[in-house]
Amino acid sequence: MVIDSGGEADCSGLDGFKSFESYASLLRDRTSFNETLLSQCRLPICQALWGFGEPDLSGIGVAIGYMLSSFIGTVLSPLLFVVSSHLGPTALSITTAGISSFFDSAAYFAFAIQIATIATLASKDFETKTTSFGDYEVTIAGVVSVLCLIPLIPPLILLSAATPSIRTRRTYRLLLFALAVTPSTGTFLEQSIRNFGPSEIGEGKGDGGKTYVTDKEWGAINTLCFGGIVYTTDNEDYILSIFQMAGSLFVFLFTVGFSIPTILQQVRYVFGEENPFQQRFGGWVDWASGIC
Repeated sequence: MVIDSGGEADCSGLDGFKSFESYASLLRDRTSFNETLLSQCRLPICQALWGFGEPDLSGIGVAIGYMLSSFIGTVLSPLLFVVSSHLGPTALSITTAGISSFFDSAAYFAFAIQIATIATLASKDFETKTTSFGDYEVTIAGVVSVLCLIPLIPPLILLSAATPSIRTRRTYRLLLFALAVTPSTGTFLEQSIRNFGPSEIGEGKGDGGKTYVTDKEWGAINTLCFGGIVYTTDNEDYILSIFQMAGSLFVFLFTVGFSIPTILQQVRYVFGEENPFQQRFGGWVDWASGIC
């Protein structure tokens, strides 16, 4: 334990987080997990472990963007589409144009969020940035990675139903959707490892049976940072993780399922109606295209 002549803990270096093993070792050296010494370094410890916000992912501006995108994509667009379909071709055409504009904007917004998510996670994983990006930011990164993709699905289905004969626009929208979805695979893998991988907290839980931090010591840190605050339990976090993973899997499966009929239509367009593939599978392609 390193303590200066004034009896205060040395908090230098505790605001950076490279690996859990090295940080736990530094924390033990500086404070011995003594509550009094821990409290003197509360701010750097809590910021290093849990972070204090990443404006590119959880700032006020993008949070408003998430809410608007979710509302327009999942509620307003289907509602307007249903209403305008009963008002005549003109109203439906105007509504379709509006939904198409929203889809394009939301897809590029989602792609930008995916890139920001990958950049922030990479800076943590490859230790190019070791401060102000903690456990909460990692959780938020996984959530927004799915949240910004879900609102794209209803408009994609509605536009395909409204303009089934416009092959180029359908292909363009599918490619745009795939562009937004593809980067999220990295975030999905990162979250899967984090959520369902072995814990490093507890006796003998480290590499080679090492003990980085005991449950009692980790409890002292939790009390330090969240004393008096009711936060989610481990079981609640596990359930939330399952829903998050299910959301990602749904997006991936939808992308594959929606892509297959479009790809098969492209094959038919390139090789013509008389090619052997069309003669054998043409009926199935028409059936799948009617659904998707």
